[in-house]
Amino acid sequence: MTVWEFRCAVEGFKSANAPEEKAAPGMSDDQLAELGIEGF
Repeated sequence: MTVWEFRCAVEGFKSANAPEEKAAPGMSDDQLAELGIEGF
């Protein structure tokens, strides 16, 4: 395993096991309508 691969593994482990929740970005009504989701 190279140093680069090890650093990527550590970064992935940290982001997968981080205690804080990352909120998903909100979607506008127009974006939802484009996806076929309406009526909220």
